[in-house]
Amino acid sequence: MSTILVVDDESEMVLVLKKFFLRQGFNVLSANRGKDALAILGSKEKVDMMILDMRMPGMKGVEVLKELYEKVIQVSVIVP
Repeated sequence: MSTILVVDDESEMVLVLKKFFLRQGFNVLSANRGKDALAILGSKEKVDMMILDMRMPGMKGVEVLKELYEKVIQVSVIVP
């Protein structure tokens, strides 16, 4: 089963995406902040794809992408 990480500071958006992908048979993880997303991606949890909001307070989406690149963390990313 593939795992999707949904990263968005808007709880309602996370909930809608989570419900949709669960119905499609995916395992879904979520984070409301960029730092939390990086912690998940840096853990032993296998993430196949990340849906990343670019406009979040604190760490912006582009900063998350920069960290992924610098730490050589490979994951497919969708920016809605």
